[in-house]
Amino acid sequence: MQQNVSIMAVFDAVGAAGEISRSGLADATGFSLMTVGKAIDKLTACGVIAERKPTSGGVGRRSGMCSLVKANGMILLDLTDGIRARICDISLDILGEYTGDELCDVMAKCFCGLAEVGCAEIMGVGCVMPDGIQAERGRELCEMLGSAPEVLVGASRAWAFANSKRFEYSGMAAFVQMYSDGHIGGMLMQSDRPYTGSHGRAGDLVRLASRGNVCEKLSELCLALDPELIHIACENEAECASLEAELDVSLTEWGFDNMTRPSVVVEPLSICRGTLDGAALMLREKYVLTKIPNNT
Repeated sequence: MQQNVSIMAVFDAVGAAGEISRSGLADATGFSLMTVGKAIDKLTACGVIAERKPTSGGVGRRSGMCSLVKANGMILLDLTDGIRARICDISLDILGEYTGDELCDVMAKCFCGLAEVGCAEIMGVGCVMPDGIQAERGRELCEMLGSAPEVLVGASRAWAFANSKRFEYSGMAAFVQMYSDGHIGGMLMQSDRPYTGSHGRAGDLVRLASRGNVCEKLSELCLALDPELIHIACENEAECASLEAELDVSLTEWGFDNMTRPSVVVEPLSICRGTLDGAALMLREKYVLTKIPNNT
């Protein structure tokens, strides 16, 4: 598990930088040069990282520059409201986006799009479903595709996973979406992973709170779990300031002061990453960690 953490940290750092040296990766990740070197060796062996060696230089081995191999592509589906699809490469650059009424037609467009851009390998299919019905819709999707998607995830979990990557925290965090039609979504995240508990449902904030009591419930949550961060995204941007003030009052009423309260970020939903971004990050991670034991 610890090895996977270092490998994904190095992989993510390469993706963020575009091109970076091993010493730069050690600085970016906080891991030793030896740990970074082992991760790079594994990632290059399975073909997801390329290391461009210097063509000239002094005596001894010199570090090259590492970058992602972009010849791999993935298909992402969002079935929460109609059928929306995206293809992108391993660096998450978008290569094409499609919509349609029939899943088979949309999937055909995706495969044609991957062929047109010359993807050497398909990383798989990631699919976002409405919260709570993944099992039922997953069976339907498996019948249509001929196999199960590599990632099948509810919308709240995909959204929270995508946006948790924007912040630095080491413990627990809560990510909440507030929509104009009155419903909410969101997940608890722990060390950048969805907090699901033993039965896989523990971190679903939809089961915990409603729009009317979300600030009170988040304050109660802070007493039990002591999250480092509460992130709330509002579809109605005009609500952001009032909601932040309401949460501040609620935390104070529950006994939190400036030393004990979590960091709070309230922002428009429009500036957040979307659910397909979360599915892409999950699929990419699964692909990389599946490739490594098969190639090293």
